[in-house]
Amino acid sequence: MKRVAASFCLLLIMACGASAKEWRGIMPLHSTRVDVVRAIGEPAFQDYVFDVEEGRATIRFSVQPCEQSVLDNLTAWRVSGDTVLDISLFLKQPVAVAGLNLTEADGYEQQSDDSGIVNYRNRKEGIIYTAAEGVVFSITYGPSEKDGHLRCEGSEPGREAR
Repeated sequence: MKRVAASFCLLLIMACGASAKEWRGIMPLHSTRVDVVRAIGEPAFQDYVFDVEEGRATIRFSVQPCEQSVLDNLTAWRVSGDTVLDISLFLKQPVAVAGLNLTEADGYEQQSDDSGIVNYRNRKEGIIYTAAEGVVFSITYGPSEKDGHLRCEGSEPGREAR
């Protein structure tokens, strides 16, 4: 009985420790396909693409353990099939970067290339804001630093996939 109580307490502590950014109650590496349908209904399109008030969301699920997240093309995650890997939200109404406080002091790394696209990534929270010409047009929610214990053996944190 003590083991059961201790296991239950450990599960509660682990659940409370997850601090990744969630979207509509859906948290990468912790929510499942069933949770997604419960939170936002059936998808409008195949492959779990949803039209929502903010824009269009695409949710990617694991098929098997040790799949890679879009957020980090070198990291694979030890989660069961049908677990949310990441969520990409393409905004109907772009938001000015200046109003979001996406600074280094707040944990954001700025990465850009010759295309004019700038990614503001916060590894601790597991979020990327993608912008062009000073406006954010998409937000990607993925695993946070606290999800490191779910990283597959031999998998390492790396560079962004996009």
